[in-house]
Amino acid sequence: MSIKPFGLITALLFLLSSPVQSQTNSISAKALIGDLQQAIDDAADKGERVIQASIGNIHQDSVRNIFRFLTLGKRYRILAFAEGNEIEDIDLRVYRSIDDKWMMEIQDRGDSSKGQVYFEPPATAMYRIVIDAYGYQESIEYGKFAMLISLTD
Repeated sequence: MSIKPFGLITALLFLLSSPVQSQTNSISAKALIGDLQQAIDDAADKGERVIQASIGNIHQDSVRNIFRFLTLGKRYRILAFAEGNEIEDIDLRVYRSIDDKWMMEIQDRGDSSKGQVYFEPPATAMYRIVIDAYGYQESIEYGKFAMLISLTD
C-alpha cells in the first residue's frame, strides 16, 4: 500500500487551519495560495526553478527566520509578500554565518507589501533569511505571508 503525498494546496490549507492561523481571517488562505501559485507560474515563465514555496504567519512583535543552504555559483531570487490589507510592508534580509556571527549580505527595505532580492552567495553555506513585516491592521495579532525561493540561472 502506498501513501500519496499531499498536494501543495492541501498541505498549505492544512497549515493555515491551525488555531494560531485562525486569528487572521481578514484575508482567506485560499486567496493567498492562489497568489503564491501565480508567483510560481510567473517564475516558471521566466525560466526560474522554484526550490521553496511556503505560506506562514508572522506576529506583529517578531520576525520570521528561514534557514536555507545556498550554493556558491548559483543565483537566487527570494520573494516574500502579503496580500489584502493585513500587512503594509515586508522587508527581507539575508545573513550568512561567519565565525559564529550572522553577517548581513543583502536586504530589501522597500515600502510595499512585497519584498524581493536577487542574491549570489559568496560561499556555499547556511543562510538565514529574515522576513520583517510592518503596518499591521490594529485588529490583528498575526499576518499571513507567502515566500518563494527560486534559482534564476
